[in-house]
Amino acid sequence: MPEVAERLEAMQHRRSMKSHTPMDGLPFDDRAQYICVFRHPLDAHFSYRKHVHNIPMTWFDTWFPEDDADGITIRHFLDGGAEGFDGDAMPLANILQHYKTASALAERPNVSLFHYADMTRDLAGTFTRVSDLLGISHTETDMEQLIQAATFNNMKGKAERFAPSGGKGFFKSDAEFFHSGTSGKWHGKLTNDELAAYDAIMDEYLSPEDRKWLEYGSEGAA
Repeated sequence: MPEVAERLEAMQHRRSMKSHTPMDGLPFDDRAQYICVFRHPLDAHFSYRKHVHNIPMTWFDTWFPEDDADGITIRHFLDGGAEGFDGDAMPLANILQHYKTASALAERPNVSLFHYADMTRDLAGTFTRVSDLLGISHTETDMEQLIQAATFNNMKGKAERFAPSGGKGFFKSDAEFFHSGTSGKWHGKLTNDELAAYDAIMDEYLSPEDRKWLEYGSEGAA
């Protein structure tokens, strides 16, 4: 932590910090902009399955076994706690904690909620929104180049540059960090009972409107 703080303090330009901690665990400062990004919980879960299997460590094998005939992985996702020892398994409760704490502050001018579905539908619109939040403007040509650089195919094609710790052997494959970028891979992969358990948790903790947004972004189930 002191090393990270020292690097941040030494920066002369605008600083950007990423955290996996929900908003109720972060220091709140009116001088900062908090950009909170969400994805359909089941899409996030299935993407995370791919992600941990791309890490050359056995740390996650208990929660994410390669041969999972008994449904261990989805059970950890559904039964895990928001702040428990299994936080690295990214259970549904943890995602809901992120959403609830962020949405509780969404009326503040420096807290904004973004959704992966909206980004994929309108990447240019996402850039415009972030630019407005940060008070940054670019020429039309520069903006077009920035948007192109942020496309999935460009990042996957230059994975050593864009993957976390790219080129350092942290992943089995830097390109696989950008596996597909698509949604809905969970369709046909879960049993009716598993889907019913997921629905029950979502309906217990979220209003219908909040659930639609958390799963599908601004366009809802459409």
